[in-house]
Amino acid sequence: MFLAAPFLVAAASAQAGQYTLLTLHDFRQSAMASYDYYDSVSSHKAGKISSTMQGVTESYGVSVGYSILHPSLLKGDAQLEIAAEQEADHDSAKGRSSSNDNRIEYGVKGALLSRGYSPVSFSANSAVITARPQFSNSYRVESANQTLIWSLKNRTLPASVSLTKTSSSTDGQENDTSSKARTLQISFGHDAGTVSHTRLTLGLSSHQMTLLQTGLSDDYKEASTELTNLLSWYDERSLRRTVDTRFIVQQRSGRNAGTQQSLGSSAQWQLGKALSASLSGSKNRNDDSNGTSDSEGIAGGLSHKFLQGIYTNVGGSLTKGTYSDGSDSTRSWNAGGRYENELPGQTLLSLGYNYNYAVQDRQRAALRLNGYETLTLDPVFPQYQTLSGTNVDGATVELYLDPGRSLPFTDFSVVSQGFSTRILINSNPGVSLLYASYSYRQSPQIKFATTAQNVSGRLKFLGGRHTLQAGYSWSDQELLGGSDPSSTLSGSSHLRLGYELKAHPHTLSVDYSALKSSSQDLQDVTLNWTHVYQSGAARLATQASDRYAWFSENGSGGGKERWDNSFLVSSTYSRPLVRNFKGSLKLGYFNLTSDSASSNMINTEVNLDGRYGNTVLTLETSLNLGFASSGYSRNETVMMKIRRMF
Repeated sequence: MFLAAPFLVAAASAQAGQYTLLTLHDFRQSAMASYDYYDSVSSHKAGKISSTMQGVTESYGVSVGYSILHPSLLKGDAQLEIAAEQEADHDSAKGRSSSNDNRIEYGVKGALLSRGYSPVSFSANSAVITARPQFSNSYRVESANQTLIWSLKNRTLPASVSLTKTSSSTDGQENDTSSKARTLQISFGHDAGTVSHTRLTLGLSSHQMTLLQTGLSDDYKEASTELTNLLSWYDERSLRRTVDTRFIVQQRSGRNAGTQQSLGSSAQWQLGKALSASLSGSKNRNDDSNGTSDSEGIAGGLSHKFLQGIYTNVGGSLTKGTYSDGSDSTRSWNAGGRYENELPGQTLLSLGYNYNYAVQDRQRAALRLNGYETLTLDPVFPQYQTLSGTNVDGATVELYLDPGRSLPFTDFSVVSQGFSTRILINSNPGVSLLYASYSYRQSPQIKFATTAQNVSGRLKFLGGRHTLQAGYSWSDQELLGGSDPSSTLSGSSHLRLGYELKAHPHTLSVDYSALKSSSQDLQDVTLNWTHVYQSGAARLATQASDRYAWFSENGSGGGKERWDNSFLVSSTYSRPLVRNFKGSLKLGYFNLTSDSASSNMINTEVNLDGRYGNTVLTLETSLNLGFASSGYSRNETVMMKIRRMF
């Protein structure tokens, strides 16, 4: 092949033989052929849908290490793969179709002047992979990434500039998406010995996310400036002092345009070997579509350690907020203690108590405010998520696929609300994060006090194999002035009990939680079990979890009793079969049952990997079955691949 031809060599006049115009090494080639089969059937009230896909891919790839003139000048690695794809599809709604496609995957990385004071590194790659999540349809992900980084090394003002460009798209999910991002970041640093560390970072970025099925798109740009300084030193008694200061400005354009500014500083001051003090202050401004808001606060505290096992702390804070419809302020005081001790028989005991008293004075006009938060999803659906906001109006909860809240996700329902709001996400949205928005109630003209206390304990005994833990927190709110038309004031309590057993190869835990208030009565029990067995090169790993929750629709006031139970068990067995061949079997079952519906999912995966000389064989198969009160689904995949390296 042409790459095996002699390489062009250019010698410098004074250093002949030391510089080569282009040097290639570690040349590798590979040829690959693969077959993919996918079959899916789902039947619900809306009807029956089925689809089948078969595809064949042939590819040829090369990879090589390179350097230009000299490795200290420019060196790196490069890969290139050319693939031809043929695909035949049959869809019950769209009929039959076929396609032929050619694609190129590449990967290049390198370093310019890597040993100098101003090195440059770069990388560019593209890839097409098939994701096969458990209990869910497989789907294809196409991605491309480019990065360029320049650094300036010196002791006075080191700097770096980075440029990144990323893009990705999915095919085969319930909500296929396409995303693009470009980012420029400039960073400067300065160190004054070991005492002062300063860093300035400037950033510009643009983002685009599109929901491919509907064409809905969210575009926005962000600019940020962050200046930080850390002062750290020891006095003549070796007591440490630190002062951490941070200034941040962020601007965003697009659907949710706004500007956020934040200035804050915190100090940690050792007053003695066992006594420390802390002091912090902050000032923030937020300007967006909801108006302009300012907040500022100061907090301080003292902590003390006595006899290597008794810890005490006291503190207080004062915050004030100004909004377009008024202002509020909060004063709080807190105190706490913790006892830790190692007892005979490898036993560890920990006991704690915390007390907090706060007075909030609110002088505002709005009865309802907007709340936003991000939900991190588990890989199995349906699933429950709990919002962190309180007094949420369930009818206003909305979920989005993108942080700009332009691409809605609607397959969910609110199952409880009050002190804590739970939502049921019925299907896989195709993303790992969902963005929630909602409105919550407040009483605008009110002054009230909140008293909160918490006790906790933990006991590890018999060499740490057994652990008992318990916690109980309770709070009460008292009206000091104004009125509470939204009925937001109430007392609440939260009881937590837990036990864990570590008896190799088993780990077992059970936890109980009871959250009660005037608007909610939610209890749940969670069981977890893991088992890992190893015999030579064979390995069996099993994990199971079950969570049962029950609650009243009207909280402590009674109402319809509701409940739900989620159960998940997954087991993977792997072992060598014959020389250089390894197989694995994975079985999984998921069940979600509630007072109104039920869902069952079964997963089976069989994989085989092996090598014979320079030939690699791969077989991956999966079968997912779903049964629910609304219908059933089935999907199966088979992937066979053979790759020869030479």
